Amino acid sequence: VRIDWLDLPARHLPQAQAAARALLRERVAAAIEADHVAVDPVVAGPRACAVVDAERMRAWLDRLAQLGVRPVRLVPDALCLPDDGRWH
Repeated sequence: VRIDWLDLPARHLPQAQAAARALLRERVAAAIEADHVAVDPVVAGPRACAVVDAERMRAWLDRLAQLGVRPVRLVPDALCLPDDGRWH
C-alpha cells in the first residue's frame, strides 16, 4: 500500500478520490487507473490517500470472507500508529 498526504480541496468523497487519483498519476510510476484509491474523510488540511492494487485488495477481502470476517474498513498498518506526537 502506498500512502501519500495530499492537499485536496474540501469536497465530497468521490470528488476527493478523483482529485487524489489525478494528483497521484503524477507521483506514481505505474498506471493507477485500475488501483483502489482511498481518501481520508477529513476535509480540512492534508489528507491521507492510500493506493493499492485492486486485485490485491480483492484477494485480501476474499481471504477475510473465507475466515468469516466482514470488515467495515481496511486501514494500512502504517496509519494505525498512535497520534501522540512521536511519529511526526
